[in-house]
Amino acid sequence: MVELQKITKIFGRGETSVHAVNNVSLNIQPGEIVVIMGPSGSGKTTLVSIAGGLMKPTDGTIIIDGTDITAKNERQLPKIRLTTMGFIFQSFNLLQNLTAMENAAIPLLLAGQSKQTAFDKSRALLERLNLSHRSHARPRELSGGEQQRVAIARALVNNPKVIFADEPTANLDRAIGHQVMQLLCSVGCEQGKSVIIVSHDERIKDVAHRVIYIEDGKLIREEPGQHNRICTMRAHSYQLRDQRA
Repeated sequence: MVELQKITKIFGRGETSVHAVNNVSLNIQPGEIVVIMGPSGSGKTTLVSIAGGLMKPTDGTIIIDGTDITAKNERQLPKIRLTTMGFIFQSFNLLQNLTAMENAAIPLLLAGQSKQTAFDKSRALLERLNLSHRSHARPRELSGGEQQRVAIARALVNNPKVIFADEPTANLDRAIGHQVMQLLCSVGCEQGKSVIIVSHDERIKDVAHRVIYIEDGKLIREEPGQHNRICTMRAHSYQLRDQRA
């Protein structure tokens, strides 16, 4: 599903150049959840940005669902991202003047679906996330956990094959963070999606099949995650308990 072949990203030139990512190769299968960890400045966010087509590598190849996205130009990449990928950003990146339902529907609207279809799908997903009672609220009226769930709904609404999550549990309390991890686990395992998570949060290891450590732009080691601690694989595990914090 996701194949990174000898990815290198260099910022600057000459003596001031920095290898943010240095000759990294990595394969992630459908239904697999991989967590990338490392200190600040290690290159993990740059690597995931490259894998998601948000940044061009200096060298190397990225294959997503059989498509070499490094061979695509800047006009072709947005459509690939809309139809194949979902992104969960640490800062949520919700549009403040739109409701939760409208924010979650954005990928479908950009993909050309009708407003009615986009809102119906958005509303249904928010209901599955126990946010139907907040569907008409704007971001400033939502708690941090609620905003995160809206961001997750937006990432999932277009039924992507690959999900990229940057610090998805940052600034969330233990209970909501656990539920976010369970949701990502359910999406990956039950729906066969590849999930790639960047995190400093040690708790996130519990959702991973594999934990990859990166330092100075290089993959330095890999260890198995504790996937079975979080993943229940139950039909109802996609639903989250109502959070009114």
